[in-house]
Amino acid sequence: MLKKTQFYLCLVLFLAGRLVRADYEGPQSLEELQRAIETVLKAGNTPGAAVAIVSRDKVEWMAGLGLADEAENKPVTTKTLFRIGSASKEFVALAALKLQEEGKLKLTDTLRQWVPEYPVENAWESSDPVRLVHLMEHTSGIPDCRFSEYAHNDPTPVTLPQALNFAPRYRVIRWRPGSRFAYSSIGPALVAAVIEKASGQRFEDYVRDHFFVPLQMHTAGYFLTPEVQSNLTTMYWSRSHKVAPYSHLIYRPSGAVNASLEDMANYVRFHLQRGRFDGRQVLREASIDRLEVPTTLPAAQSGVTVGYGLYNRAMFSRGYEWHGHNGNRDACFVTIEYCPELGLGLVVMLNSNRASTFARVNNLVRLYAMRGVPDKTPPPAGPMPAFMNRSFSGLYLNIAPRNEGYADFVEGFRNLRRIRVEEKEMIMMPGSWRWVPVSGDLLRLNDGAKPELAVITGEHGEKLLQCFEGTFRRTSAVGFWSVFYGMLASFGVVISAVLFAAVWGLRLVFGRLKQAGPLGPRTWPLLGVVSIVGFIAYYLHFQEGHVHILGTVNLWSVGLMLDTLLLPVSVIMSAIGLWRHRRTPMNRYVYWHAVLVTLGLAFITGYGLAWGLIGLRTWA
Repeated sequence: MLKKTQFYLCLVLFLAGRLVRADYEGPQSLEELQRAIETVLKAGNTPGAAVAIVSRDKVEWMAGLGLADEAENKPVTTKTLFRIGSASKEFVALAALKLQEEGKLKLTDTLRQWVPEYPVENAWESSDPVRLVHLMEHTSGIPDCRFSEYAHNDPTPVTLPQALNFAPRYRVIRWRPGSRFAYSSIGPALVAAVIEKASGQRFEDYVRDHFFVPLQMHTAGYFLTPEVQSNLTTMYWSRSHKVAPYSHLIYRPSGAVNASLEDMANYVRFHLQRGRFDGRQVLREASIDRLEVPTTLPAAQSGVTVGYGLYNRAMFSRGYEWHGHNGNRDACFVTIEYCPELGLGLVVMLNSNRASTFARVNNLVRLYAMRGVPDKTPPPAGPMPAFMNRSFSGLYLNIAPRNEGYADFVEGFRNLRRIRVEEKEMIMMPGSWRWVPVSGDLLRLNDGAKPELAVITGEHGEKLLQCFEGTFRRTSAVGFWSVFYGMLASFGVVISAVLFAAVWGLRLVFGRLKQAGPLGPRTWPLLGVVSIVGFIAYYLHFQEGHVHILGTVNLWSVGLMLDTLLLPVSVIMSAIGLWRHRRTPMNRYVYWHAVLVTLGLAFITGYGLAWGLIGLRTWA
């Protein structure tokens, strides 16, 4: 689904940054680079890309590669428009910083003082109100969009007040603002509402006048106009290679910008020139500096100065600090990245959503851009804190998911990290992140230059790990593995029920099932099997471009709800049937197998209830 794609996009791009090494012989000429990118695009079934490498003062290389539209054999050019997705969020931060420079607002202002008409439910309001900076650093605790918000697709288009009045009941702050990081696309829309009040302009108009125009981003915009439609790349889903339709976002500030490679190349140069563009000071250098630094998290207050700033992420490559943001919208993948120290930046835009292809292209471009740049030697590691001994090792769970309940049910496993503390380093898996101590409670990645993780103290006195990956608290290994192996065993007996049914079903058809006994104990568990298979089929089907179906009331979404209800019904009916026929003459192996299958279904039902998957209403 969309959030899953965003998660993997962020992960592969982070990995791409770590993969660049001087001992890897990347492309040494533009011709080699272009051939290498074209090879990757072909292998990844991706029609086209737009790529730029820039320095502070000029565009070093810019090219459109492949096709913008396969049916019309239309090539990608430097003027072809792509959807930049969540990279749009940074314009919200820039606009807020501009208004702060003009004395019209402060990042520390509270949300309530500006837009009380869009309330959030905050249990800590009296002591810890939601501030603009919390929303821009994703530390407010507000959840991410629900399916109904992602599915909203009104081409009218809706106004910002209409968007923010669409689903206000879900704006519930889940923890003390400023204490944990959790990505949310609702926050930028709330900040945009403040920007409209402070500036007296519609948000999109303010960004156009104060950023698009001075940065000569001539074709960038938030709306699907006839001109945009004629220049926009066709987008292709990576699995099916079907054309992805254009979606009209309900929260445009969070991800609706369409822009060309030329637009985004200018935008990266603006960052490298620290707020200037070709002689004009668009934003003060101090504001650009502030954009790049996290401040609200406890980890930041402990000394972590790199991470996620104001809709701007940081990462290290060969010891050099890079900044930027990535995004995916419909089936476009885009990233903008820049390294102030080297005076280098890059833009990569693809018209397919294959994350692995995107990461490989991004890696090739950065390899070429950094050719000849010597690796930085990491600073010496400090001593391991005394409390971080082998007893500190264990399982840690991210306690700041993007959403709660069904919207992030897979996060229960994906947000888990296994920590192993050794004499000189701490290893975090999966991913084999190797952390070395810096000083105090701060750690850095072994190939990084600055601390990116802090050991902090939670509200209840427990030790937490906080870094770019989340806020992790130790969890019971017994509890987790009990659920994990319980689910494995449950699915094992459920699969065996399918095999058993195939055998006795054929025997029944051909009249070879003698003294079968009552069919209820055999058939009721199969209803649960159908429910599980149906849910998996739904999940796989809706991975690609079907969020509008999940987010609205229709036969598919209602069918999914009814499918999930089959599971507890099958468990109840199976239990009743097994009890009623506990002494009925029948094959006892069949009977006890049905008991095992029913227990397995009951275990899976319990997991589904815990995550809100039973009676699931995705449109709510």
